[in-house]
Amino acid sequence: MNLDRTKHYTYEESRYIASLGGSDNLRREDVAPLKAGVQQVLEIMQKGAWITIPDLRKQINQEGADRRMRELRQAGYQIEKRRIANSRLYEYRLKMPQIQGGLF
Repeated sequence: MNLDRTKHYTYEESRYIASLGGSDNLRREDVAPLKAGVQQVLEIMQKGAWITIPDLRKQINQEGADRRMRELRQAGYQIEKRRIANSRLYEYRLKMPQIQGGLF
């Protein structure tokens, strides 16, 4: 990890940038859009439907949808993957936690 201290990252920004592999290609102004992209991917995937990377890319209007999904995995979210029959594409779905017992 090679964080350039002259860029004056906040502690939170430094941790986030380090989780993405370092600061060599990231600037401070890159952090907010990346975090927003992760949040968008999470909101879409919380609906529980299967979705392909191209469809996810269209919905968030941002390249790197697969990277945002990878960040969710690194944050501890479980994402299921299945191949679409007769295709090279895969679909992904956020694995929702199972509720133990009843609600009451």
